[in-house]
Amino acid sequence: MLLDVGHAPWRRLLVRPDMTIGELHQLIQLCMGWDNRSWHEFRIHGLAQFGRRRGCGGADFSQTAEKPLSSFCLTPGERIGYDYGGWRCQLRLEPAQ
Repeated sequence: MLLDVGHAPWRRLLVRPDMTIGELHQLIQLCMGWDNRSWHEFRIHGLAQFGRRRGCGGADFSQTAEKPLSSFCLTPGERIGYDYGGWRCQLRLEPAQ
């Protein structure tokens, strides 16, 4: 779900546990029609886990790009923050059906 906008658009994505966090970033970019030109960041369990931070001195979390989602011990109902150039999203995990 895209936050901080009226009538927040949302997408439902089916992802595999072996998908990497870098692949999830690319999937979100594609689904939202974004072009991967801005800084971005995932927040998992409240901590910045992956992304390319704004500014020259920003942290580079690219070393975690190849970590599979299963390595983060995520549970159904948990929320992940995703920030893309100021567009804030909230990802909610649903159990597989």
